[in-house]
Amino acid sequence: MCAFFSYKIFSHPRISSLDYYFRLDDDSFIREPTCLDPFEYMHVNNKSLAHRSEGEDWPFVTGGMWQFANKYANDHPDVESRLLGNQWPWLPHRDSPDYGLDAWIPSYGGNFEVVKLSRFQTPEVKAFLDNLASDPTRFYTYRWGDAPLRKMTAYMFLNVI
Repeated sequence: MCAFFSYKIFSHPRISSLDYYFRLDDDSFIREPTCLDPFEYMHVNNKSLAHRSEGEDWPFVTGGMWQFANKYANDHPDVESRLLGNQWPWLPHRDSPDYGLDAWIPSYGGNFEVVKLSRFQTPEVKAFLDNLASDPTRFYTYRWGDAPLRKMTAYMFLNVI
């Protein structure tokens, strides 16, 4: 599930004709009617991502994620610049070989989100997601989750501030 929602969803043929997707996991609830159409709101306000909450993911499921983000940013100055502009909360000592190994990482609540697909299908985001997917141990051994990766992707490629 984490690999699917982190990157596979953006190339899935069943959503190729959609502008947005709305994700509700089995632990999500809409408890009362709302007058707000989330798709209209996203479109009218030129939004790319809506989520339920923000938090952090535990170090035992993010091992190496800080190092991955750091290396990707160092290798891509435009990403580094966007992260800086979006105030990504880098940890101190980014040059340390064990950077972030025991640290929590910022995360969105991924069980309720609305995503504008085109913003996550650009060549720049696709290159990042291909890099992410190039090592399956990230998902199947270290259990990297889609929620912190979605936040990381947004901070790397969207204007979140």
